[in-house]
Amino acid sequence: MVAKKRNYKQEYVTQKARGEHKARMKRQTDRRDFDSADTGSVHRKSPKRAGKHISHNGSLARNVDNGLG
Repeated sequence: MVAKKRNYKQEYVTQKARGEHKARMKRQTDRRDFDSADTGSVHRKSPKRAGKHISHNGSLARNVDNGLG
């Protein structure tokens, strides 16, 4: 069975339409802020977040609704 090639451009468009892109960018920014505060550089991963998820102040859905995210 031959695997169908994925249309990455279409997947990206669909992701943006569902609002997933904005949430992913928010998580990425939060991780970089955490790393920068701990190590002084966004290019080094903080040892404090090994195996952990960075939490948000409230849910992303609520932040987006309030215009905060």
